[in-house]
Amino acid sequence: MLVIDFFMSPHGNSPVVEFLDGLDAKQAAKVLWTLSAMKLTHPAPSLYLKKMVTTDDLWEARVIFAGNIFRLLGWMDGTDKLILAHGFTK
Repeated sequence: MLVIDFFMSPHGNSPVVEFLDGLDAKQAAKVLWTLSAMKLTHPAPSLYLKKMVTTDDLWEARVIFAGNIFRLLGWMDGTDKLILAHGFTK
């Protein structure tokens, strides 16, 4: 099972939580559903989670919902822990 954590700054801020707070309820629910699916299907399908090409260890979680494309970026800590540090709408 994949463990997914959100990066927290030394001041207690989480860019991913702030990103999710900026989405409407249905968008946020879809992103959280996708993260849950990734946890249960480790290794996650490349449709949801993919290592970014030409990077040492930058990973991209992908969510498509109602014509919107959401991305969450992070890194792997070992083989079964993903730390997400940033989210944006593409």
